[in-house]
Amino acid sequence: MRKAQTELLGVAIIVVILVMGGLFMVAGSLNKKESVTPSIIDQELAQSFLNTLMSTDTDTNVDVMTLVKDGCYQDRKELCNQAPNCCVYVRQIMENSLESTLKAIGRKYQLNVSSSIGPKIDSIPTGKVCTKYMRSSQVTYSIPSVPQILVTLTIC
Repeated sequence: MRKAQTELLGVAIIVVILVMGGLFMVAGSLNKKESVTPSIIDQELAQSFLNTLMSTDTDTNVDVMTLVKDGCYQDRKELCNQAPNCCVYVRQIMENSLESTLKAIGRKYQLNVSSSIGPKIDSIPTGKVCTKYMRSSQVTYSIPSVPQILVTLTIC
């Protein structure tokens, strides 16, 4: 009888040790709070913002994409409300949109417009430039034209 009790006690101790080990493993895996959610949200936010910005009509009833492509890069000033510099006019529209949306919700960003002939619209940062050491999401909107124009938004 004594031998059976000893064996039962040994099995009980092993079960308790296994349960405790399992609890530590579960607790350790729950403690890790690395989440992909913020980067996915930033990616979707950047994509939605660029899509909306490029299709937004301005006070001249011309969308921003057309202003960038034809007004700025093709020097068609009649599209830009007779502004002396169409690129400055388009940049101001983009900057106003960024300030009223992303800056208003406390997001840092940087918007760049470029093409193979070089940038005609100055970069629009929030004051602090996004660096490679910051967690960031970058989305590029391609404007079909010759030369191809790329609008890149980085949210950091």
